[in-house]
Amino acid sequence: MTDVFEWFDGKRRWQAPYDQIGEGSPLLCLPAPSTISTRQEMRGLAERLGDARAVVRIDWPGFGDTDRAPMRYRARLYLGFLAAFVERFHEPVDVIAAGHAAGYALDVARGAPGRFSHLALLAPTWRGPLPTALGPRPRTWRALEALMLAPLVGPLLHAANSSRPFIHWMMRRHVYAEPSHITEALLDARVGTTHRANARFAAAAFVTGGLDAFRSRDDFLEAARACQAPVLLAIGVRTPPKSLAEMQALATLSNVRTRTLPGSLAFYDEYPDETAAAVGDFLEMASSG
Repeated sequence: MTDVFEWFDGKRRWQAPYDQIGEGSPLLCLPAPSTISTRQEMRGLAERLGDARAVVRIDWPGFGDTDRAPMRYRARLYLGFLAAFVERFHEPVDVIAAGHAAGYALDVARGAPGRFSHLALLAPTWRGPLPTALGPRPRTWRALEALMLAPLVGPLLHAANSSRPFIHWMMRRHVYAEPSHITEALLDARVGTTHRANARFAAAAFVTGGLDAFRSRDDFLEAARACQAPVLLAIGVRTPPKSLAEMQALATLSNVRTRTLPGSLAFYDEYPDETAAAVGDFLEMASSG
């Protein structure tokens, strides 16, 4: 079942599609807000968890099937969007959050301690790809983002970043562990989402760190430390080293349970059976005390 969440951010009205699988207590699945991600990457996981739960998947503004306004995207938009969407639930909700969505979930949980009952963080990140790979260079990344938003050079830069060969290379190098899992249909879908009208605006912010909710690892860890809900950290065994270092820092917190699963950054899409089992075990164990 697909519906549309309408939200006014104070300046602009957004329409974001969301799906529900199953019936029961709510379980919200938040995909990674990234250049190639959509709520469809959570489908296999949602289907496996939907036997006894109402599993909801929603796209983020500027990504997936939502509106893609030609604007400068920032984390505060996503924090407001998530806070507004969870108000639709009349009880504390369990949340599965992938990639950058993990940071947004932790920040919202800190501001509204009773809204989330459990948090499962899948390959969580707090920093965009370029700052992670090449270091914090704020002026450089803001200048690059400005170029990607510019009328003439921007579409050319986005075309290079969203070309089929580049996306295939990126998926093989960072996102999926087994090359045979990157089917033509999957690649078509990932390339297709990057070629929608105005797709470059949110993508530019993500790649350059404009969507980062935290300024430092310490800020990220402090938000996780303040979380009153039980937290699961799931890490793909083939996670790239620099991303892995941030996840390992999170794993040192006393209120975080850690599981290692097969795969890389998108292990939940590549190995939904193993991910569903880990999340299901966590929800059951945390609920029983």
